[in-house]
Amino acid sequence: MPATDAIRALGRLDGHSVFAFCLHGTDRGAGLNRARAALVQAGGTEIGAFACRGDDVFYPYVRSGWRFSPGHPDADDLESAQAFGASLPKAHATA
Repeated sequence: MPATDAIRALGRLDGHSVFAFCLHGTDRGAGLNRARAALVQAGGTEIGAFACRGDDVFYPYVRSGWRFSPGHPDADDLESAQAFGASLPKAHATA
C-alpha cells in the first residue's frame, strides 16, 4: 500500500501534530513531499520532515555488481535523524 493511502486511511487528523520521515535510495523522489501533502490534506499540522539516504538495493543491479549508497544510513545520517527526533517535542509544543 502506498504511504499516501495509509495516511488517508488514518481519517481526519484535525490539527494533530504530524511529521514525515523518509529513508530513500539514491534518489529521494517525490515520496516525502507526497506524504507531507497527504498529512496536511488530512488536517494535520506539520511540525517537521526528514529524509535520509539508505542502502539502495535493487536486485537486478545487485546481481550485476552495482550497489548505490552502500553503508547508508551511516553514523552522520543516524546523528541527523536523532537530532530531528529530539527537535519534535519542541516543534509540537509550539505548533
